[in-house]
Amino acid sequence: YGSLLSPQPVVKTQDQFGNDSTNGSSGKTATLTLTGAGTLLGTFALDISSGTATFADLAVNEVGAGKILIATADGLTPADSSSFEVTQKPLTATVTANDKTYDGNSTAVVTATDISLGLVYGDVVTADTGTSTTFSDENAGTGKTVTATGITLSGAKATNYSFDGTGTGTADINQLVITVTPTVGQTKVYGSTDPVFTYDFTPALIDGGFTGALSRAGNDNVGIYAYTIGGLTAGSNYSLTLVSGTFEITQKDLTVTATGIDKEYDANTTATVNLLDNRVDGDNLTLGYTAVFSDNKNV
Repeated sequence: YGSLLSPQPVVKTQDQFGNDSTNGSSGKTATLTLTGAGTLLGTFALDISSGTATFADLAVNEVGAGKILIATADGLTPADSSSFEVTQKPLTATVTANDKTYDGNSTAVVTATDISLGLVYGDVVTADTGTSTTFSDENAGTGKTVTATGITLSGAKATNYSFDGTGTGTADINQLVITVTPTVGQTKVYGSTDPVFTYDFTPALIDGGFTGALSRAGNDNVGIYAYTIGGLTAGSNYSLTLVSGTFEITQKDLTVTATGIDKEYDANTTATVNLLDNRVDGDNLTLGYTAVFSDNKNV
């Protein structure tokens, strides 16, 4: 259906012995008619004066078997072609689907089905959006295949086409955005290890959980530093958005211990001490001090 007859019909005149002949065909016109459902499209008649008429651009506009072409010319005996069949034209469909946000399932929404590319010119055939429409899987991604099944055709010419009821297209499943809010008031004392930063988040995860942890900018000196998303992730189906927040490193209380050193009597109260303190390893501190015996200069 929709294509030309192949091969195109050739009508010849013959004598009573079956030999090709031009006798009796001068000035005559050969006409083709069709039996069976439908009508012949294209050129119907050709000059057969030379004894041969080769038709071109002939097609049959109805699907079915048992079709026969009958060649006639005035004063000549008609001739029938062999029986032939016009088969359905295969159709394919493409679908238009909506993008969606990850929701843990593969359901899709198809808004349109297009079969126009395969239709014979002038045919009006429509297709619905099917009974089942799904993404290839439920995970987030771009350009994912959407398949619609159970698509049906309608229209007066629909029976001229074969169609498996399936259409495909593409659409995106976007990541679900999760808002992460660091807990207010998190601190540490200078020199200590960063804690595991706590946070709240919304909305709830559909599946899975978080791995990794929040991080922060800056160094290990006393100050206020902004949080970063760091290595925190909930997987490829989620996009994390961080609410701005700060973490504070507070001063460390320095404790100094003085241990006195014995001396021989020298008539004054001047003392010498050994100092110990709890500074962070690697920090250089200069401790200025004076030391005296607290009672008097005597032994």
